[in-house]
Amino acid sequence: MKLTKPQLQSLYDKWSLAHSYAAQHDEETDVPKSFLAFRRTVQPTISMDDAVVVEWTNIWLVIETDGYTHS
Repeated sequence: MKLTKPQLQSLYDKWSLAHSYAAQHDEETDVPKSFLAFRRTVQPTISMDDAVVVEWTNIWLVIETDGYTHS
């Protein structure tokens, strides 16, 4: 599945945030260790103008084509 550059940046930011938080608090995260593995968990949406969804720290995030992210 092809993502826009803003979607990729938002996805990377969320991946990085999860690992940064976990490291600071000496905790584990359920987000895959590699960005590529996390990228592969992205799923398409139906009738949502090419937005995608991804599970992140036990919630589902929607990432719009402009990079706007919401749960």
